[in-house]
Parts: sequence; C-alpha cells; structure tokens
Amino acid sequence: MLNNQYLKDWSKIVKGTEKGSWKLLWLELFKSLKEVIPNDWQVIVSADRGLYADWLFLEICSLNWHPFLRINHQGTYQIKGEQEWKCLDTVVPNTGMSWSGNVTCFKSNPLDCTLLARSETLTPLPQQVFFTRRGKIAFC
Repeated sequence: MLNNQYLKDWSKIVKGTEKGSWKLLWLELFKSLKEVIPNDWQVIVSADRGLYADWLFLEICSLNWHPFLRINHQGTYQIKGEQEWKCLDTVVPNTGMSWSGNVTCFKSNPLDCTLLARSETLTPLPQQVFFTRRGKIAFC
C-alpha cells in the first residue's frame, strides 16, 4: 500500500459542479503515482461509468497499468474477426448471463479491448459493462 500521507499531500479538491476539464488533474495524479509505485506491481485502475474517456484509457495503458472501466451500455462493439457492429445493450440479453471477449469498442473512437459484461437483477441498469486492456485481467 502507498503511504496515506502521500495521497493527502497530493489531494486536489474540486467541487462536483465546478466547470472545466479534469483531464490535467488526472494526468498529474497518474504521473505522481507512477513515481512512487514499484515497477513490479500490477496496477488496476477501476472507475465507474461517467468517468470514461478514451484519453483516460490510453493514458492508463501507456503507464503499463490495467484499466477496468465501467461504461454506459449505449454505443457499439465489434467482436474481433467479425464485420458486424452490435449495440452494447445486447451483450448479455438475459439476467444472470455473463460474456467476455476481445472486441473493438466504440465505432466513432475505436479502442481495442476486452469487454466484460454481466446482467443482474440487483443492478439499477439491465447490465454492467466493463472493458479493460486485452489479455491482462481475468474475469471470475
């Protein structure tokens, strides 16, 4: 674990309603963390939907960390080796189903990744869709 004092020293407080981009704050945080995290650690960066941005995914990958980002179920994906683009809300059509596979997510700003999806009755949305860098995280 990192020293809690380090995180307190770094902390930035931004009001949720404040206008502006958070990108520079994230880049500064990642740079600071990269300096103190040992190279032999496997770092998984997890985030809820609403925080996703393609630059965020790419920045996490560039640090050799592993993004595990929850995304909204709007949008499309294409299974590797197939031509058809499918809607993300069709990945797991029935409650209790899970699916994972190598895909390209987002037709307009494509990202190659592993898509993980699970449908549960306990969630407020019909399905939980995550994606991560291909081949790096096991889904159990």
